[in-house]
Amino acid sequence: MGRLTEDMTRLRGEIGSLHEAREARLADLARGTAEMRSGFRSALSHMARNAKVCRAEFVSGLKHMARNAKVCRVEFMSGVKHSVDTLKRNVGNLRHEFAADLMGARQAWCGAGAPAREGNGSSRSGKTKKNKTH
Repeated sequence: MGRLTEDMTRLRGEIGSLHEAREARLADLARGTAEMRSGFRSALSHMARNAKVCRAEFVSGLKHMARNAKVCRVEFMSGVKHSVDTLKRNVGNLRHEFAADLMGARQAWCGAGAPAREGNGSSRSGKTKKNKTH
């Protein structure tokens, strides 16, 4: 065999081995891609489960927080109602005391026999009814 034949045979062998190496490399890439996809699917399903658990915990916490907020609002409004009732009662008592004080002052000013004003004491005319004892 001549030199050209030997070179062509050698080149054919190299081409064959490079072709086999290329096919093996493509097979490795395909296998690696399949493994990565499988791992990705596994990771994705794991993340989906975790997200579902986190969402359930969040909803549970939100419901708990809403219940606590409602209890606090009810307590607050009860306190406000109690305070308003107490203020109404105190203001009413003060108004009655003030009216009695005014009546006492009027009687002291006009004398012990001064007649009491009729009505609720809201008249501002300053006129009092006189007793007719003739």
